[in-house]
Amino acid sequence: MGNGINKLMIKSIMIGLCILLSSCASQSSLYHWGNYESLLYDMYVKPDKATPVKQIEIITKDIRFAQKQQKKMAPGIYAHLGMLYAQVGDEQGAVAALKMEKTLYPESQVMIDGLISRAFPGVPLDSDDQLTDATEAKNENNEANQDAN
Repeated sequence: MGNGINKLMIKSIMIGLCILLSSCASQSSLYHWGNYESLLYDMYVKPDKATPVKQIEIITKDIRFAQKQQKKMAPGIYAHLGMLYAQVGDEQGAVAALKMEKTLYPESQVMIDGLISRAFPGVPLDSDDQLTDATEAKNENNEANQDAN
């Protein structure tokens, strides 16, 4: 009788472990973060390793990867990218990235509109056509630069 209970207990434990392990393995992140965490660390701790140009390169690669995997970039990444473009003097890239943040995360609209209106006076805030055109142009430009390298 003790032998049957032990076998039942072992089977129960094994089933429980399988369920536990399969639930851990099947969890995936809601957003794609890419190298963002290490990029932020380098930006503050090792600024020479995370220049704005290098950050733009890394974030752009992460965005391409996420698009290929059909994943959504995490909140704030496009805003960060927009600020980086502004730092290097690329107004078109900055506005496109900031508007993309606003499109993907409408709750950021007030903050993003404030950033755009202060940094780039005169840039329209609500034009989805310009957002699409600017984003497509920026993506084409980045792809051309990648092909040249």
